[in-house]
Amino acid sequence: MPGLIDLYETREKDRDKFEIIAFHDGSVKDFKELDEKLKTVKKMYWRDRDLPFPVLLDSTGQTIKDYGVRAFPTTILIDPEGNLVGEAREEQLEAKLPELPMPIRLAKALDKNVTYSLDDPQLDHAIQMLSMMARIPIRLDQEKLKAAGVLPSARMPYKMQGLVSLRSALNLLLDGLDLGYDQDDKGLVITSRKKRNR
Repeated sequence: MPGLIDLYETREKDRDKFEIIAFHDGSVKDFKELDEKLKTVKKMYWRDRDLPFPVLLDSTGQTIKDYGVRAFPTTILIDPEGNLVGEAREEQLEAKLPELPMPIRLAKALDKNVTYSLDDPQLDHAIQMLSMMARIPIRLDQEKLKAAGVLPSARMPYKMQGLVSLRSALNLLLDGLDLGYDQDDKGLVITSRKKRNR
């Protein structure tokens, strides 16, 4: 749900191309009860934000049956003609919309959580994995790393798995080799720590 909230808020200019509608099952009788039920979830996972899109209560459960919803949350995609495309993740919904400018994509990606597992990886492999998980380009500045005496194959003294923001993962990972990152019009670039973002 946090990803869908972000998608909805970030894509305000594209609202003529999509709509997000949340359905809640019949376990609550009204919106007051729903608000109470979601209070803890909202605080823990949604950064205390309200849902910015319409929420419908499905008191009969028919909508959930009609769309084959088996678990909550489930995200489904319905095409402009009203046909059920099937289950979809946030990335699949985003792929249907025009690509965001790189600065917006980077800001969004740096604060988004990524799941990763690293066990003393090589620098280039770790960066490649984080780039794939965050779905943004991250590359090594080969010249600056060479000048700093760091090879792409350098082992990172880092053992960890978890769910953290991309910003935190990069800072934790790069700190061991005294590296940082910068942003440019092509994505993130790993460089020496002279000019470091946090």
